Amino acid sequence: MLPLNADRLEAFKIQRRFMNVNQLRVTRMKESLASHQQIFFHVLPLLFHANHSLMPGYLSKDCPSGVSDYSSNAATLRAARKLAKSFSMRKGVVYQVAGHSTYLMGSSGSIAQSNDNDFELWLCHRPELSEAALKLLRRKAQAVESWAADLGLEVHFFLMSARVLNPEQSSSCRV
Repeated sequence: MLPLNADRLEAFKIQRRFMNVNQLRVTRMKESLASHQQIFFHVLPLLFHANHSLMPGYLSKDCPSGVSDYSSNAATLRAARKLAKSFSMRKGVVYQVAGHSTYLMGSSGSIAQSNDNDFELWLCHRPELSEAALKLLRRKAQAVESWAADLGLEVHFFLMSARVLNPEQSSSCRV
């Protein structure tokens, strides 16, 4: 919690420190996994952003997709092509944003992490998604959980409504 008199520069410094610690935590978690398991975390945000028919978890073109402010990097695209050789991000496609962020919860990447830990992930979605869209998103999350199990990972998704008081304050921590 920021003190009431914290100015914007101090708030920025605190946010930057948090993001640095979070990135170290995610890196530590990924490094603790076998190489065939690391691909899961490389493509995770992409799976919920692009909803591509060749990727794990694909159900139908009607499944909600799109993650706020998401952009893939070269490492993510290389990992995606290991799963589907012909995968590519279509340039110029405007995604209807269904999700605000994906958060890795719990002890993953911390000193408390052990090889027996499961991974709990929050999928923060737009609060106005229809019940039908939420049902598809839940089914997709279950399909991605099944794929993770095939990799030897125990993963649990929790769909969370992203009720943001001020949309300009919305941000995401990517895994």
